[in-house]
Amino acid sequence: MPHGLPDFGATSGKQTTYQLNDMAELAARLGSIVTFDRLGDVLLLEDFERGRETYRTAWAGTGGGGYRSLSYALSGAYSYKMVAGSDGQHFARLYFNVALPVLSRVGFEFAKTYHTAGCDLHIIIDVYTGAMFYEYELWYENATGKWYYLNPADSLVETGWVKGLSTVAGLFDRVKLVVNSECGKYQRLTINGEGVDLSDLSCHSYASAVGGSLLLEVRYVGKLGSNNYCWIDNVIVTQNEP
Repeated sequence: MPHGLPDFGATSGKQTTYQLNDMAELAARLGSIVTFDRLGDVLLLEDFERGRETYRTAWAGTGGGGYRSLSYALSGAYSYKMVAGSDGQHFARLYFNVALPVLSRVGFEFAKTYHTAGCDLHIIIDVYTGAMFYEYELWYENATGKWYYLNPADSLVETGWVKGLSTVAGLFDRVKLVVNSECGKYQRLTINGEGVDLSDLSCHSYASAVGGSLLLEVRYVGKLGSNNYCWIDNVIVTQNEP
């Protein structure tokens, strides 16, 4: 039997191929990095291959830093290596500034692989609307596998979800946080094939005249006394998430 197409009409089916109706699948087959969670409309893609930085970096502590790396990659040749400082606040930051789109549900996806167990991860989305400032933050506590969120009182409290991330170098976890930039609500967190509904949780917010941008950040917190590091790849920022 022929596959994919009816056996009548101008185009006949073939036994070895199927009709492809999903344009997201077509894009993935042609090399797009949008292969994990295909929801939302893309605002920014960064796979660290081009050498033209769409991102900014910062770090705290002796020996901290960040740069493109050939050690591991989920796609292509490069990823971004984050090195936490060994003293002081001992972290490394990778962040993106995006002009504020029409307010909607915003997604922030990335892939990461750890090198050292016991190092924490923060996922941050700041929304400046011109009238309000919304601050969304999730904190992954590596020692327990617990996830915390920044609440309206500007405190990090438990979400109730426990989901550990890999500590195997070269094995990339896929992580995606979705928030509602219209009303200051978290929406969902997806890690690999599992997810948790966060839509009952509100973020920290206050009135602010600063407007016109999104700031999206991955912050890697190492151990005091060591320059711990991880790799980040395939960063995707989306709007109009369901």
